[in-house]
Amino acid sequence: MPRVKNSKAASASRREDDARTVLYISYSAKAQRPGKGLHESGGAELDLPLNFRSVLSNFWKADLAYRGWTYGTLEHAFQAQKFLGVDDATFRSFALDSGSALSRSDGLAARKARKAKVLSKAQIDAWDARKDRVMDELWEAKFARGTPLGDLLVATGDAVLMHAAPRIKAVRWVGLEEVREMIR
Repeated sequence: MPRVKNSKAASASRREDDARTVLYISYSAKAQRPGKGLHESGGAELDLPLNFRSVLSNFWKADLAYRGWTYGTLEHAFQAQKFLGVDDATFRSFALDSGSALSRSDGLAARKARKAKVLSKAQIDAWDARKDRVMDELWEAKFARGTPLGDLLVATGDAVLMHAAPRIKAVRWVGLEEVREMIR
């Protein structure tokens, strides 16, 4: 199964197991009970904080250690990896260790900074070849077993985890579901 499924594939998957709870993760989601979010189904029995959708997002402010650097959000860490070995100054600017304004910004600013430098076709191809592995490693780091964030992920039970953001097609975060399974 791929790490991420587009909404069309996710819809087919939902038909296969429509009894499963479906939760949507988004940094901008309203704080409300599971199952009450837009397009969600089931989940009323889950004991989750009202802001769980934001906390599970890549934009949630929570220091994250990854490969010797500390980042303010998972999004900062992910976008930095695009510049590893390509532009050291830009790579470092995403890390809190740099003290840069970008490093102290929110996840949305980190996402916007992903285009800080123009990459060559070869650099983009190299990034495309490794970005799924990087995301999986970052999810494992953020949601480590026995941590409050890991416990929150486990508390989503067997729910299908969808990611939704403004102007972006919803996708199923299969990789995050696999991390949840791994840390149970």
